[in-house]
Amino acid sequence: AKHDVLRTKVVDQGEKACQEIVPIDRIDPRLTYRKLRIAAGAAAGEPMSGTPDSEGAERAAEIADLARRVLAGAVLTLPVLYAAMASDLFRAWAPPVLLNHWTQLALITPVMFYTGWPIHRTGWLALAHRSADMNSLITIGTAAAYGYSLLVTAAPGLLPAGVREVYFETTGVILTLIMLGRLIETRAKAGTGQAIRELLGLQARTARVVRDGAETEVPVEQVVVGDEVVIRPGEKIPVDAVVVSGSSAVDES
Repeated sequence: AKHDVLRTKVVDQGEKACQEIVPIDRIDPRLTYRKLRIAAGAAAGEPMSGTPDSEGAERAAEIADLARRVLAGAVLTLPVLYAAMASDLFRAWAPPVLLNHWTQLALITPVMFYTGWPIHRTGWLALAHRSADMNSLITIGTAAAYGYSLLVTAAPGLLPAGVREVYFETTGVILTLIMLGRLIETRAKAGTGQAIRELLGLQARTARVVRDGAETEVPVEQVVVGDEVVIRPGEKIPVDAVVVSGSSAVDES
């Protein structure tokens, strides 16, 4: 069947852009420098420098960093966890070296300050801005467990004999599991983001508009309300519009 060109009129969907001026002390401390810089550029009308490729590279770097932290936490925490569980719960044999408090301190200290660093950084910043969140709770809890265990290890004589237990394995397990959850979440977000970018890639990049009686192909960003857009057979409809005249087969993907 023969198809004519389809002429459409761009319509306004009634969506209005707005921005809010927020005092600096109300900015969420969980925002990274990059996000703040992008937000500031958007508010000022500056062009965004991020591209899908750069965002994908940043996401991959973030996943790799989280994976290293989780791996380090798991490798260093498992021996301490085994020693604590075997001796206290199952009354099983555990290497004496792993039951030594100084050995446990040496193993868990990197977990505390390397594996858990993203949590502590965000948690303390949130506390400093008086907007405590889950990171703050984890930071306070693990810091208390680690600090108390450090006191028991370094100066046990300051405490009664009945309360000289250490909680190094608790610190390591909590931080490692939280970071593992973040790793899984980040990977899931990366997959979702890639799917969305592929979906957006199906969108038409240009539109053929009628201006001053002539057809002109322009980027879709330059199409304004009231423009008359010409859609040829098999083409995609680039913007929201109403049919003015003609009939044709179009790509609805």
